[in-house]
Amino acid sequence: MKVAMVLVKAADAMGLGLPNEDEHYEMISARVEALVKDGRLEAQGNTRNWRASEVRLSETSPQT
Repeated sequence: MKVAMVLVKAADAMGLGLPNEDEHYEMISARVEALVKDGRLEAQGNTRNWRASEVRLSETSPQT
């Protein structure tokens, strides 16, 4: 899934503001990057470029 879509869905699920409220999206983006670094998500592309990168659950990540 595109990182941009992950950010929008997460912000919506948390009841956060509109897409132009960068503070919320930067916070969620930092969490996505931490999950990639931890090996719980796999990334393709630079996750800082939200529209041009994708993430997926790692095969070793516990499914919840």
